[in-house]
Amino acid sequence: MSSSFWNKPGFRQQLPATLRQVLKALVAAALAWVAADALHLPQAHWAVISTLVVVQGTLGTTVRAGRDRVLATAFGAAAGTLASLAHSWSWPMPVLLIAALGPAVLLASMRRDFRTAPIAAMIVISSISSHVSPVGAALLRVAEISLGAVIGIAVSRWFLPVPTQARMQLDAVHLLEQLCDYAAGIGRAPDKGQELTEEQAEERAARIRSYLREAAVIARDARHEGKLVHEHAQELATSLRRLYEDLALIKRVAAQARRRAPGLHPLLEQLGSGLQEALQQELRQLAEGGPETGRPVLESLLESLAPNAERPAGGDLRAVLRYALSSLKRQLDTVSGLLRYDATPK
Repeated sequence: MSSSFWNKPGFRQQLPATLRQVLKALVAAALAWVAADALHLPQAHWAVISTLVVVQGTLGTTVRAGRDRVLATAFGAAAGTLASLAHSWSWPMPVLLIAALGPAVLLASMRRDFRTAPIAAMIVISSISSHVSPVGAALLRVAEISLGAVIGIAVSRWFLPVPTQARMQLDAVHLLEQLCDYAAGIGRAPDKGQELTEEQAEERAARIRSYLREAAVIARDARHEGKLVHEHAQELATSLRRLYEDLALIKRVAAQARRRAPGLHPLLEQLGSGLQEALQQELRQLAEGGPETGRPVLESLLESLAPNAERPAGGDLRAVLRYALSSLKRQLDTVSGLLRYDATPK
């Protein structure tokens, strides 16, 4: 494996949280097995599977996400139990599957944290073919997966908890990495470099939106860590969103300038690479733990966009680009300062 992979800022910051998540999964699985065995539940492996489904969510899963997974597990188990009851009335299996999985899949499609619902429903339905009565087997499965879900959320919440600050930092690093790639295509001529397909561009936009949503959820759920942490997380989430909005505005204006202002083409060629370099510099400084050292690339671009009688080309577009770039620089400065400030109570 190349050294560039190990040197990526995102990888280095993600590694401790990843190891923490591995330990959570192992501890939760062991506890689920021991608890199910102590309660003499016949199929302890369903408790383990249920625990892993709850724990295996994204790094730094929120209290709300864990609660939703437990609720979804209960909903799926209830749907499976009703299907098992209907089986005792000689309903065909395809009808039972549709009746139980239909509502569970619909619930999972509405929110990703409800994706445990169809899994729980299928676990309960799988007990129908056993020698135990359908309802009795269903109740045993409900007990096993409920035990696993409760253990999973308890371990996620209290064993090696990931502080809000660390979760926000990790999410911000992931977002900045995506924005680096996003910035690279700004102002580029269509015949230069590889253009993303529409599907690739949509996938990247979806990843960016996902990280922004995650930041907003983390900030909202930071209330339990105190007012200072909550306000700090909310300000960081807001600044990250504004940073992306400024970058998107610059991209739209640069595309118009390429069509309407040929005199700006030389500057547009520098714009994307300059923005990418500024974001990469921020990632490097965060990875090295060093102080902020200014943004000479952005300052140079702002100087190039300053009103000047010798550079009349694209006056209005030049002004909009300068405004958006100034706003982006302020947001990046804010994000940088917030990421370096530890709001966690001592």
